[in-house]
Amino acid sequence: GFLPEPRWSAGQLGPEERPVDVGGLGDSCRGYVPVRPSHVLRLQDDLDFFQIYVADAPERATLVVVGPDASVACDSAAGDRPHVDRAAWPAGLYRVWVGAHRADAAFPYRLGLSEIRRVR
Repeated sequence: GFLPEPRWSAGQLGPEERPVDVGGLGDSCRGYVPVRPSHVLRLQDDLDFFQIYVADAPERATLVVVGPDASVACDSAAGDRPHVDRAAWPAGLYRVWVGAHRADAAFPYRLGLSEIRRVR
């Protein structure tokens, strides 16, 4: 566990000169992300449940998470808080990209990290 719960990280999106289109990553993935990860997270231990989500974005955001095993999870749902949650998160390095539905978007946001299952 970690405190405070949830943990927050501030971020700022673009604008990017050449954002990456993530539409090919799956049905729930739309939009554009920067070339480099927006955040890098290292989990020291395996977690039974964990979630990463975008909050306070003034427009539709996109969230992409690549795990230590190269697994990719993406959410760009119509809701105001795109999120990735899983029942099992192995220890290791996670790269996180925050983007938007528009290629030229630029805005501040907060990234939430939590081990507690809750209604968003």
